[in-house]
Amino acid sequence: MYLHGGYDENGDVIAFENLRPYADMEDAIRAIEANETAVSILVAQRRTKIGDHEVKAVVRELKDRDRD
Repeated sequence: MYLHGGYDENGDVIAFENLRPYADMEDAIRAIEANETAVSILVAQRRTKIGDHEVKAVVRELKDRDRD
């Protein structure tokens, strides 16, 4: 999660956060939510998360089905 950014004047490592993987995953979740077929597959599997990321479109669909 952290990348080495060099050294400061005291010789300590300058670390910076690598948030790109999180941004990429958010983009992937948005793409899944925009795809009706992908959402229907995840609903059929009752899979509301991919990794630690919740797929809100699936959660909404399952709540609607459970309510009926």
